[in-house]
Amino acid sequence: MRCCTLNGSSAIVLLCGVYASCLWGSTVRCYTLFYDSLVKDFEIDYAAASLISSLGFVGCAVGSGFCGFMFKLFGYSNTVIVWGVLSCVSILLASFSSNIVLTAIGVGLIPGFALAPVQISTMAIANTLDPKVANFFAQMFFLGISVGPFLLCPCYQYFNEVYGWRGALQIISGLFLNLVVCGVAMRRFHPPRNSTTEDQHIERKGKTTLLQAFSRLYTLLDMELFANPSFYGYVIASAAFCSLFFSSLSYIPLYGTKELNLEIFLATTLVSALSVGDGIAKVLFSLLSGHIRVHHRILLSSSLMLSVTGSILMLALSRSYLAAMIACTLVGLFGGAISGLRSVTPNDVFGEKLFSSAFGYCSTIAFGAASATQYLIGMLISNTDNLSLVYYIGVGLGLCATVFELFWHIYFYQTSRCHRRATSAESIKLDCSSDVKVT
Repeated sequence: MRCCTLNGSSAIVLLCGVYASCLWGSTVRCYTLFYDSLVKDFEIDYAAASLISSLGFVGCAVGSGFCGFMFKLFGYSNTVIVWGVLSCVSILLASFSSNIVLTAIGVGLIPGFALAPVQISTMAIANTLDPKVANFFAQMFFLGISVGPFLLCPCYQYFNEVYGWRGALQIISGLFLNLVVCGVAMRRFHPPRNSTTEDQHIERKGKTTLLQAFSRLYTLLDMELFANPSFYGYVIASAAFCSLFFSSLSYIPLYGTKELNLEIFLATTLVSALSVGDGIAKVLFSLLSGHIRVHHRILLSSSLMLSVTGSILMLALSRSYLAAMIACTLVGLFGGAISGLRSVTPNDVFGEKLFSSAFGYCSTIAFGAASATQYLIGMLISNTDNLSLVYYIGVGLGLCATVFELFWHIYFYQTSRCHRRATSAESIKLDCSSDVKVT
């Protein structure tokens, strides 16, 4: 139950979550700074060098799917500590590698996997707090993804120039070692236990039957989520949103230089405009979203998604710098709060005990969809050389997210109404039976 308020321990966990989200943001957006050095040292092309960022996505996607399972077996703290050490060691070893694939695995795949438990455990802990505090946690956590590249990209560039990419990776490995501190900060927080009785999982007469093994696996993986239609609406809407933000919107600088004929500096200011709008939205909704009921929160998220879709259409039709700047700012303002809203709502819809698995499974599918969309968009640009099509695809993804989120809202609202009616009828029946006994 949500009963705790913000205190010293939870505030430290919030800082740890923001730190991890900053590292994740730098993994996605700052590792391109090393591409030229990797191309020169390994004598490869940029497609091979981009394995570092691509495998970071894959690692986070795979790790998110296993988080619920790992938390039940080892707890938040132990899971984060172990993966913090592994990520530090893998990056350190990758700095001495002479093979680009091994380097990409050590720098991208394993650290990406390691960041997933920190992110999901932070959100799970946030959802044990008061709703207003939980929403503040969520918005500040996702703000770190935007702030991280802003702070760390200049540092990575400096490290690369002074120490080379190998020395830079050795410093970054130390940053990942700090995840161990995040794990220690989570010592007093524990994942919720399922209410399933132990009799369902203990061995009968010293023998474990196949049915008991499947029952145990069903409980560990929280597979009951897949029997809930609301879960599919949540996953599809999140996958479309993630594909939109991590794929379509990553081509804004290229769109500015090729379609709008802007200089590279002006093209990058479009990304800055989006980031400013994104930050304003997250700070604003961190203060306001705690006052919004859960079914209204889902409806608000779908409305914001529809507004994002309209803003992206405006960007696709823009033929001037001013119009593109306004469109990018609106995309950030409307879309900045959606991630935070979507990360808190599953706790109210699916329950605290299923939150880690619901959020983890959703992240796995969403990041997988984003990676596939990124690849398909790259093929489309190569074949057509028309960057406007990227944003028309974004409009389609935005409409898809809006429709499925509305489905999620309608289904959850109707289910809640039926539950309230059943509860009310049961209470009236109990009152009547007690009156009869009294008479």
